[in-house]
Amino acid sequence: RMVARQLDRVKGVIGPWGHHFPHRAMPEPAINWLHHCTRWFDRWLKGIENDVMSDPPLRLFVTEPFVANGRSEGSREGRWIGIEPQVLEKAPEMVLGLGENGRLGANWSDGQIEINSPASLGMAGGEFMPMGWGIDLPSEQRLDDALSVCFETEPLEEAIEVIGKPRLQLTLKSTKPSGFLVARLCDVAPNGASTRIAIGAYELSTRAGTQPHSPLSEDGKIQIEIELGGIAHRFEKGQRMRIALSNAYWPMMWPSNQEDVITLFTNGATLSLPTPTEFHSYSGFQQGDGCEPLSKTAISSPVFERELIRDMPSGQAAYRITDAAPRVQFDDHKIETWNATTRVYRINEHQPTSAEMTIQRDIEVSRGKWDVKTRIEATIESDSNYYYSDVTLTAQLNGEAIVKRTFENKSPRFPNSTE
Repeated sequence: RMVARQLDRVKGVIGPWGHHFPHRAMPEPAINWLHHCTRWFDRWLKGIENDVMSDPPLRLFVTEPFVANGRSEGSREGRWIGIEPQVLEKAPEMVLGLGENGRLGANWSDGQIEINSPASLGMAGGEFMPMGWGIDLPSEQRLDDALSVCFETEPLEEAIEVIGKPRLQLTLKSTKPSGFLVARLCDVAPNGASTRIAIGAYELSTRAGTQPHSPLSEDGKIQIEIELGGIAHRFEKGQRMRIALSNAYWPMMWPSNQEDVITLFTNGATLSLPTPTEFHSYSGFQQGDGCEPLSKTAISSPVFERELIRDMPSGQAAYRITDAAPRVQFDDHKIETWNATTRVYRINEHQPTSAEMTIQRDIEVSRGKWDVKTRIEATIESDSNYYYSDVTLTAQLNGEAIVKRTFENKSPRFPNSTE
């Protein structure tokens, strides 16, 4: 939208990366980003007339099918294209119906399906904002799919390229005053491996956060549109498209304040996939560039650990994430740095209000006898009406505590409720 509104001033580049600069980003391919930044700043900061404004308004990387393993390392196969934003806005759409028999196809049946996910569903979702290092991307989705309500196509008879934002039109009814629905679009390989391509969520009682909370009527139907995240992906011949619906996605989304059942009415339920054809290949990106990084010596290795513990009889589930950067010393100025984060998400899949997150974040910087350490310890919990947070910050200088601050907060789930 930013590009569409200011074609004479804005260009867009979207690759398959985590939250990182594109010349060092993962998954690859990285691009010669600094070269393009220099061209842009030469034109707009120095007033140098060059050809930067002749670049396509949008440059997108169209991914080919891949099997997710959660890791940022590696490369995505695909190609770069250039496309006009108005082409995306007016792109033809493939419209598929969600059938009562679990099929995603040209037609749909007049039926009702209950969506009642365990509160622990979503642990294959990866990080909310992946940084492009370690294990922070979504992993293979079959476990979460098995606990969701799924609709999928027959094996595709020809490849389909989806470029833009998929949309779901749904009619629902909820047994509780509030709740949310999560939709995932997955690319399913012939061997059954499921890879998440796009995701979207919709909070029902606030109309996706656009209105104050207004309790839902147990007997009333609501019509919603879920807009999934923008994608550029090629679903190859022989693959299947799958839509997975759930009313839980922990720990990326905090669970509802009660166990609720959402009823989906399949009559009229549709998935719209943008399939533009008016674009061209783009070859202006080469491999990543950048200045020579500072010389440094690794003292320890990085740590990326994910541990999922389930107690099936009790319904308890715990997801532990540990990420630690390598401890390094910069060779020229001898500063040594290190940081580590441990998060634990706990929940009982039958009790949404049992959700709890704890986090510990450590940062250390030292040189010679000078040594600084900080630690943040935080806990977040909830009940039916409120969220509770408890955060403690401590800092040490040369082994002596110099700062300790504790912050406690209580926030209503629906601060603008019309109740």
